[in-house]
Amino acid sequence: MYPALETSYNGYRFRSRLEARWAVFYDALGIEYRYEAEGFDLDGIKYLPDFWLPQQDCYIEIKGLEPTRDEIRKAALFVRGYSRRSLVTECTAPIMCSSCRFAFLLAAAA
Repeated sequence: MYPALETSYNGYRFRSRLEARWAVFYDALGIEYRYEAEGFDLDGIKYLPDFWLPQQDCYIEIKGLEPTRDEIRKAALFVRGYSRRSLVTECTAPIMCSSCRFAFLLAAAA
């Protein structure tokens, strides 16, 4: 496994090229986004989702092909504990595809 490479794009310093690719994808589709816009405390666990899509009222968390157990646990805590929609995807390209080993969406509470 290769270490993540910080990448600058559109005024942001992304922690990885994968996150930057998603930003390029959102820009190509005209989707407004904020990178690491807001952090959360999940019962003492700090969590910082990758993207906030304000028009969709949705947080997006991007994971590479082999997220750690800790990354999976934190993402699951966030999705279960937060009332807005949240998508966590494990994918190497900014598309939803059958090769993604996990992706889940939690709709906003009614």
